[in-house]
Amino acid sequence: MTDTALDAFCRDNQITLSATLLGYVPDNVTPRDKRWPHFSWRVTITRGDHSHTTDYRTGIGHAQPLPDHYRRDLAEPARREAWFNRHSTPVVPTVASVLHSLLSDAQTGLDTFDEYCSSFGLDTDSRKALDTYLACQTIGVVIRRLLGELYQPACEAAQDY
Repeated sequence: MTDTALDAFCRDNQITLSATLLGYVPDNVTPRDKRWPHFSWRVTITRGDHSHTTDYRTGIGHAQPLPDHYRRDLAEPARREAWFNRHSTPVVPTVASVLHSLLSDAQTGLDTFDEYCSSFGLDTDSRKALDTYLACQTIGVVIRRLLGELYQPACEAAQDY
């Protein structure tokens, strides 16, 4: 993978990441909106004395490919979950990928609630949409505190990520 402007930004400003794999989550879990097979991580992004810990998810494409002879046998979610938890090697998220995700959420939280709903095709009368919008605003506060004066330069470095 090539080094992006955001990778260089993180390296130059000593923004680091630690990640702990929580495990593989199959596509049959609840709640319904979380139904996609993924690896669940607990990540901590750090800059100097400041850090932020959050959950992060990566799709199963972020792991070693399944051997051909397993593909047919793993159609059943329980067998696939067991295989991924025992035999796969997920790719650890990069600091740039996590920072990009946080910056994207923070930028979304700058819109008004009506603009947010319009951008994502959501109902302005939805409690779930409001909760997600407010979470984006909270992420904005947290990431600005973490980055301080580097917030705007980080946004610029993330533009082409």
